[in-house]
Amino acid sequence: MKEEQLLKVLCELMKNSRQSDRAIAEKLEVSQPTITRARAELEKGYIKEYTVIPDFPKIGYEIMAITLVKSKASLSKEIREKTLEEGKRWAKHQQNIAFGAMSYGMGMSAIAISFHKTFSDYIAFKRKLAETWGSVLDLHESLLVDMKHGQITKNFSFSCLTEDFDKR
Repeated sequence: MKEEQLLKVLCELMKNSRQSDRAIAEKLEVSQPTITRARAELEKGYIKEYTVIPDFPKIGYEIMAITLVKSKASLSKEIREKTLEEGKRWAKHQQNIAFGAMSYGMGMSAIAISFHKTFSDYIAFKRKLAETWGSVLDLHESLLVDMKHGQITKNFSFSCLTEDFDKR
């Protein structure tokens, strides 16, 4: 299937992943089996998972933390590589971390986006981070977002990314 057609189906799924293949087929003016094949192909490479974006305060998460860390410049290449692998394993086991990656800019080397039920939970997370990684980090700073009382100017969504594809 053509990549352009796959991307159109992907865009529709990004706008609403609950849509049926039939509904997408009608919008794109193709057959339902074409959409079913496209979805299966997308699930082999383009789609990592299907998920929902909840109302975080309603499910008990009041704080979103964007945590930036800076590794010590004095670390050897070997220790840096070992730390990276250990960090990947550690992050996967932290149920409150929704996203983690190496990063560039502002002198930082990695980022984690995490959700916390209370400020105390966030402090416990930061303490655990410091205890686990303090020997290899120069700095770890967080930007906190009050998900319960804050003024959210735009809700988290991937549908906005489809505008570029819609113009094609």
